[in-house]
Amino acid sequence: MKIKLTESQYNRLLTEDTGENWGRVSKTVNPFMVKVFEKIRDKIQNGELKMNYNIVDYIMEDLVLTQEEAIILAHNFKIMVDFHSQHDLNELIGKPLEYMGIWKIPTSVPTTIEIVGRGYPDANIYVMGKTPQEALKNIRIGDVEDFVVGEMDLNFKTIENVFDLDDIEEINPQKEMVKDDFYDEDNQYEVLPYKNDEDNDFDLSRYNFQKLLSNIG
Repeated sequence: MKIKLTESQYNRLLTEDTGENWGRVSKTVNPFMVKVFEKIRDKIQNGELKMNYNIVDYIMEDLVLTQEEAIILAHNFKIMVDFHSQHDLNELIGKPLEYMGIWKIPTSVPTTIEIVGRGYPDANIYVMGKTPQEALKNIRIGDVEDFVVGEMDLNFKTIENVFDLDDIEEINPQKEMVKDDFYDEDNQYEVLPYKNDEDNDFDLSRYNFQKLLSNIG
């Protein structure tokens, strides 16, 4: 069931001057927000909404709010409403909302990658044999354990020139090292409000967005 908004109801939910980080959402609970919270509570009790990101999606789709605004409402629902009860939520009217948002911090992240590729770099093969002919034979018909491949000088220039690189198999940010960097209070970081932007090359994946939303409430 969608919540139909009249222009007056929409203006009661939203305000034009609520501060840069709050978007259009009013900073205090109003009667229409109570109706929204009641709908969310009903849907949770009916099993229609189970996860935090389900609540955010519902607010975005039915109220046509931005992702950032939906997070604020979902967070305040979680901290204000006992969704297992039927208490009158009108008592919340006038209470201040608490800001919650996703922040992005531009930095350099220690990362390891695994690259899939195939090439033919120069190397020496070492094998036992009584004669050159037997050495070759032991490679041809012997077992792979019968010979060894010597060390290869694979610098980045060699890899670029010799290997056909098919794909990056794994990208593994070293999160413990990131924590160590942030532990140093002498490091200065710019902390910015995250705005959902389809043109952003470093945008959050849906999986990581849902994972972050587990921290609201």
